[in-house]
Amino acid sequence: MVTLKIESELANKLALSLSQKPRANLQQLATMVGISKATLYRIVPTREQLVATLQQQAEQHITDSLLMADLSVPPYLDALSRFIKHILLKKELYIFWTISLGMNSDYGHVSTAHHSATMFLVSPLEAFFLKGQQAGIFRIDMPAVWLAKTLDYLVYAAADSSLRGEIASLKSVELVEKMFIAGATTTEPH
Repeated sequence: MVTLKIESELANKLALSLSQKPRANLQQLATMVGISKATLYRIVPTREQLVATLQQQAEQHITDSLLMADLSVPPYLDALSRFIKHILLKKELYIFWTISLGMNSDYGHVSTAHHSATMFLVSPLEAFFLKGQQAGIFRIDMPAVWLAKTLDYLVYAAADSSLRGEIASLKSVELVEKMFIAGATTTEPH
């Protein structure tokens, strides 16, 4: 399959549209994002290629977010903040990535591919939290993998609530940080 790249703003709109209507065809998606069917077909000739391209761009965004956060460098709370801020910059791609993982598996019967894709994000976060626990920053009574998955779900909730207008986009990073840090750290940071 040919590797495609969709312009960022259009990719965000298409990712959000597919997240909202997972069974939409290219004609419906074109209408949802405000472009012609012909334009969308020139960008991506099949729905399968569209999904694959958006998954690839979402994974690249997650990789970039992990790199930008530089999770290996203390102070750990600053690294955590950088990660949350960067991942929420393209919340539509993050939401799409998460939902597309669910579309490709049966709940309770997680495929190897689904598990690998999930661990692509959770593993580096787990290592980060383990280092933070060893440094006395994060609670040791909660497994590092649990902290990683909790952060992932909380970021998803903030992205989803922001897109639905339930919380202000500008406040989403602050809300995630407050909620997560209050429960994950050994003491309330100042």
